Amino acid sequence: MNKLFENLYWFKIFLSPFLFFNVIGIAFFLNNKHFLLLWVLLGSIGLILGLLWAEKIRRNKGTTKYLGDIYNTDDLQSYDEIIGKEDDKRNS
Repeated sequence: MNKLFENLYWFKIFLSPFLFFNVIGIAFFLNNKHFLLLWVLLGSIGLILGLLWAEKIRRNKGTTKYLGDIYNTDDLQSYDEIIGKEDDKRNS
């Protein structure tokens, strides 16, 4: 089961640069049909960068750990912390 999640997360990491570069290429191509070669070039760059980035993360940290660190951020405050800050502002 762990291998399934590793593969799914690897694919999610791969898709990030791949889709980014392909969307840019599609935007150019839809503007002017002569930019087909640019779309193919950007798609190839996205493919290569996606493969390299996903493999680097898998080898160094592991995809589950990497995405777990991203999803588990501490910048979101709990309800009690938010209420405590509002009470501090009212007492000032």
